[in-house]
Amino acid sequence: REIDLTYRKFEPRGLLQAKVNLAGKKISVFNTHFGLKHWERKFQSRRLYDEITNDIYDCAFVFGDFNEWMGWSRNLKWLEQSFRNVPR
Repeated sequence: REIDLTYRKFEPRGLLQAKVNLAGKKISVFNTHFGLKHWERKFQSRRLYDEITNDIYDCAFVFGDFNEWMGWSRNLKWLEQSFRNVPR
């Protein structure tokens, strides 16, 4: 499934989702590439959160380029607080 994460008229961005049933476990895998502007990434991280929390999984994995270069980024902190086991 492809989810549009494009913010206004900036470069098109997206979120891809694959749902897998593995040994009776419902697993979802997401892949994304966030934008370059802070407010664009804020919008995209909120949409990512909404997409992940709209369904029930036994496990979900999120991979991608979040274009966050500083460990103190508010968007990274928010994502880390929203999910557990968030290695960079």
